[in-house]
This record gives sequence, C-alpha cells and structure tokens, in this order.
Amino acid sequence: MLKKLLVVDLGKQTFKSQEIDPADARAYIGGSGLGAKLLYDWGNYGVDPLSPDNTLLFMPGPLTASGAPDTGRHVVCFKSPLTGCWGEANAGGDWGSWLRFSGWDALAIRGRAPRWTRLTIAGDTVEFHSAEDLVGKDTYQTQEVLNNKDLDLRTCCIGPAGENLVKVSAIISEDGRAAARGGPGAVMGSKRLKAITCRKVQTRVPVSDRARFMELCKASYAHMKKAPTFKIFQELGTDGYMEMAEMFGDVSIKYFTEGKFAGAKKVSGAAMKETILAHNEACHSCPIRCARVVEVESGPFAIPGGETAGPEYETAATFGPLCANDNLEAVAHANWLCNRYGMDTISAGVVVAFSLYLYEKGLITREQAGRELPWGDPHAIPYLLDLMAHRRGLGGILAEGVRHMGKHYGHPEWAAHVKGMEIPMHDARAFFSMASEYATSSRGACHLYGSPFEVELGTGVPEWEMKPMNRFLDPGKGILTARAQDYMAVYNTIVLCQFAKPSVQQIADLLTAGTGVPHTIPDLKLTGERINNLKRAYNIRAGLTARDDTLPKIVMTPLPSGGTAKKTKNPDGTTTVAGQLPNLELQLKEFYEWRKWDPATGKPTREKLLQLGMEKVARDLWDGKATA
Repeated sequence: MLKKLLVVDLGKQTFKSQEIDPADARAYIGGSGLGAKLLYDWGNYGVDPLSPDNTLLFMPGPLTASGAPDTGRHVVCFKSPLTGCWGEANAGGDWGSWLRFSGWDALAIRGRAPRWTRLTIAGDTVEFHSAEDLVGKDTYQTQEVLNNKDLDLRTCCIGPAGENLVKVSAIISEDGRAAARGGPGAVMGSKRLKAITCRKVQTRVPVSDRARFMELCKASYAHMKKAPTFKIFQELGTDGYMEMAEMFGDVSIKYFTEGKFAGAKKVSGAAMKETILAHNEACHSCPIRCARVVEVESGPFAIPGGETAGPEYETAATFGPLCANDNLEAVAHANWLCNRYGMDTISAGVVVAFSLYLYEKGLITREQAGRELPWGDPHAIPYLLDLMAHRRGLGGILAEGVRHMGKHYGHPEWAAHVKGMEIPMHDARAFFSMASEYATSSRGACHLYGSPFEVELGTGVPEWEMKPMNRFLDPGKGILTARAQDYMAVYNTIVLCQFAKPSVQQIADLLTAGTGVPHTIPDLKLTGERINNLKRAYNIRAGLTARDDTLPKIVMTPLPSGGTAKKTKNPDGTTTVAGQLPNLELQLKEFYEWRKWDPATGKPTREKLLQLGMEKVARDLWDGKATA
C-alpha cells in the first residue's frame, strides 16, 4: 500500500511527511483514486484553480517501481483551470517510478513560491532552489540543465506554456512524457514551480510477497503478449490505428465536419515506420515499447538536435486529419513543439483546428491572425502553437481553450468540448458508446476514462461483464460506459497502462501479492465504482450538474460520407446515404439508472453512496452542502 506522502509548502518553503490513512489506501488503492480521496477531503473542489490553494498531487500506484509489467505510469490530480472541475493527467515514462525510488509514495504541492523555484527530492532531503535562471527555457533545455546526464535523476517540468498559464499546458518529463489533460502545467506555473527533480536512493520498492509477486509478473507478461494489440503497438505504435480509424469514421476530420480523408494513410504508423521512425522506446517496466522515436533532419519541419519523441495516434489525428493536413513531418514537428513548450497535444490540436474553422467562417481575419490560415497548410500549425504558448496576439484567446473561443466568437455550439475539455480523436458517431463516455467523464471529454469503444471494436472483458456490441446501436451503451469507467478507474489507480491487458484476476492477484491486502474481482469492481462516485461528488461540489453531461452540436451533426454513414437501398433501386448519430438521451437514462444517480441533479443517490461506504460524502451531497 501507499503509505508515505511528502507535503511541500512552496509559500513557506517547508516540507513534511504525512502518513496516508491505511483505510483510504485499502478503499482507493492509489493513483487517481487515492488522489481523489485526498483532494476531496481537503476541500479542493472549492478553490480557484490558479490560486495558491489548489493542491497539485503527484500519485503513483502501489505497484509503481515494483517491477510489475506496465506499471511505470503516474497520475497528477488537481482542480482543472481549463474545466473548473476534477483534473487528472496520466503520464508514462520514468518519473513516477523515480518518485518512489526517491523514498516517497506520493507528493503534494501546496502554496505559491515567492519567486520561481525548483525542487530536488532525495530521501528525507528536499531542497528548494531558485529557478529564475530557468524561466523562459523550454522543457528540453530545463531537463538538460538539471539532469546533466545523471542517470539517477529524473525531472518533470513546465515550459513557456505553463509559465504563461496557458490552460492546455502540460507537465513534461523525459523526451515528451506528458501529464497533459486539463492544464496541470498552468497549475504548476501558478505556483511558480518550474521543475521537480527526483534522485534515486533505492533500487526497488518493497512488495509483500516477492516470490509470489515475481511468478505473477511472469504470468501477466505471458498473457499480455497474446493480446492482438501487443504486436501492433510494438511494430507501429498507437498511430498504427490511423487507417482503420479513418475507415470506421472514428478519426475526426476537418474539425469534426467531414467523414473521409485520403491523406490519413500518409500520417499513419505504417507511414512513420517507412519514413521518419528511428527506433522504439518504453516506459519504465514496460515490455511493449510502443513509444516512437523519430528523426526529421532537414526541410521546413526539421527538428533540432536529431531524434525526438514521435507522435501518438491522438497527436497525429489532431494535427493531421482534424486540420486536413497530410504532412507527417509537420505532424512530428507539431508534437515536438508541444513537448518543448509544454502543451497537451490533444487540446492544442483541437484549438488549432478550431482556429482554421473560424478562419474559414470569416470570424478570424487575416489581420487578426497575422497570416492566412487555410485548411491543410502545415505551416499554419507551428505558427498558431507558438502564438498560443506565448499568449501573443491571437494566441491569448487560443490559450484559454475552445470553450472560451466559442463564446468569444459568438458560436458556443461550434466549440468541441465537454465541461471545457477538448474532445479527443474517437468520434461518438463511429462508436456510439463514446457519446455517454464523453458526456459523463469526470474530467470532461476523455476517451480513456472508460474506453468503451474498445469493447465495441471486439475486445470484451467477460470478468467485468463487458461483451462486444454493435457500434451503431444505443441500447446497453449507457451501462457499458458505466462498467468501462469503473474498469478503467482501477487501471488509473494501480497505475496500470491501458495498453496492458492482463486478466482481471491477474490484476487482483498482483495487488494482493504486492500490497499484502487481499483483493478479489468483486473488490475491484466496488473500488472502481467508489472512485467514480467520489469524483462525481467532487464535481457536484465544484458546481457541476446533470446539465453538464452533454455534447456540442459540432460533434452531433450527421456526416453524409465515410465510416459513420449508412447506405440504404430504396424500392426504386436508388441508394440513400445518411449519417448516423448516437442517442445520447437514451444512453444517459441507462447510465443514470445503472449508476443510481439522480437524473435531475446528477448527484449520486444517498442509497448508492451508503452502499459504497461513503457516509461523509452522502451527508455532504444530501444534507445541504451540495456545492462549495
């Protein structure tokens, strides 16, 4: 179990060790689940996201740094400046493991430093250093200065976007490992915290039953290798899905308005492998090695310094088809820029595409933009990213995200977001379950909060009562979404990479052997449900209601071509082609009934909260304290 929380107060320049309540560690495990419990109990839902009172939590899981396959990730929890509700950003790489190697199970950052500061953590020693000399440096320059090729050090930091409080800014570690969604970089910037460096003081964290644990790790790895996605991700990375996504109508095109894009294959994982791919890399303790490392040596999109992190599917889709761009080198360059400046590639890509859309509509003029912004122009992408990261000119509007842009330009219905968070590149018109997934996700539009589209693609999880379903049917999708969200809550609590596919029983066994606390499949189901109800309660107290469980018109307009269009033969021999749409109302009705949430307010019912052992939360929501 996670036991030892490091609490740093930047304003007072102090730190202390705080014991994590063992009952909380049993009920919520770690990662985003335990993070939600801590932030809820601290009343974090009631703070201004960019104030010193917004606690920034870095949460590994109980198996992080243990040697278990695909457990090298960590979660950053906070109140989001982009959405005003629950904030959660998941990052791979090494940094989460190094936090535990440094002698701590979790890290809480409070207050605001009097000047720009960086931290160094090594066992019981926490040092506060001036970071004034690092202000203005990008994330690569910052890490080069602080790590100085010392293999025992790992640094996470912000770039210019975080310093400038860009609301889609990220926290970056290593070569492009990003805790990105929801604006955690802006929270770190608001605290005048430039970087956190962890020094390894131990080589592995203890587990309860090492011999049994290692046996389970081997069995889990063998099981994972049998998954069809294992080899695909190794060979082509996540962008190996691009051409299939275009066929299904899953990748969003020309800012969610078109159904086909012939250039998808030019920005695919296969194209990357044949052209700019240098080699693969892996997160700590990961056998899949899905990360791409690319090299663009020359031309207008050359990347200085040689090799760099390559784009994942989401990044390739936002800077590719969503912008009607088929230039793979431009996509790789945009990914490098986002990593360098410290920005979420999903949100930044949607912001760029929305800018092109608004330019086409005449609402952004050439004079306002400083140049032409035509569809498919690969040079417009880095131009807009630079404006956004530095809040220059038009970039000051873009830096606030698409919800703000929609209001500013008088068309909120065009803003592709849920609860303020930009919609990712899995289209709800292609996989209907994604409608209720996006609408109800606690952090706003998120494809990874439950990933029910994977079940619709054919990846069932019988142990979790999730079976493949027709992607264009609505009945049962609300229930599928709720179950999938509980399943992924367990992943984000361990913290287990979502590309790993051990059986549910193996997950329970690994937790048992690793922590010494017995876990069964029913236990995990209750844990997942408890976490999602707690995050919902956090959002209710932050001021959200059932009215916020919705989708914008831009993504609920049928597309007459592509993989979401249905062909019907008419009696006269002609063929009618019409786009298909999910029935969000039906899905939400199912979802609320299954969850036992009140459809009028969106609150978890008292009955459900008591069933989950959440008595205090029940009192908070139903005894006159519904909002902060």
